[in-house]
Amino acid sequence: MFSLNKKMSCKIKKLDLSPSWDFRRYLHVGTFSAFLSLERLNLNVSLGIRSEMFANLPKLRILNLNLGGRELLPCHCDDLCSLEKLDLFRVDIKKLEFFVLPKLYSFRMSMNYILNEITHETFKNLPKLKILNLSRNQNLATLHTKCFSCLPFLEELNLSLNQNLSTLHPKCF
Repeated sequence: MFSLNKKMSCKIKKLDLSPSWDFRRYLHVGTFSAFLSLERLNLNVSLGIRSEMFANLPKLRILNLNLGGRELLPCHCDDLCSLEKLDLFRVDIKKLEFFVLPKLYSFRMSMNYILNEITHETFKNLPKLKILNLSRNQNLATLHTKCFSCLPFLEELNLSLNQNLSTLHPKCF
């Protein structure tokens, strides 16, 4: 059973959870709220989750999610405003959109099988983004005009191994 002493959980700064746990029984909204000092969370599970599960994590800076091809259900979670690095691997998202993440400098989304376009509004709430990795997204085919124009600090862009992406128009920037 997934159970932690509240005093102990408040001091934990890094937490790694793998699929060996029976997550369907224990992960729910507010699951990580006892981890007030949590700075890094690596979550590797094969079930869809809601981003509200990460509420009340004021110090979380790094979030790595591997959902085994399951969907991350959207929400607007203000509690992740300290997030600096977000990695989504094998997380299916139909429409990529962000709530305001003022400190996020690195975003990676790889092996998404349902996202097919990036619009001019996709990254508008990521004002400090420097590193953007959208590699290996099987159905990504369309980059709309000005889709990266709202990223004035962008230094690294990885669009490799997107089989359906055939052109990169200069007006994307």
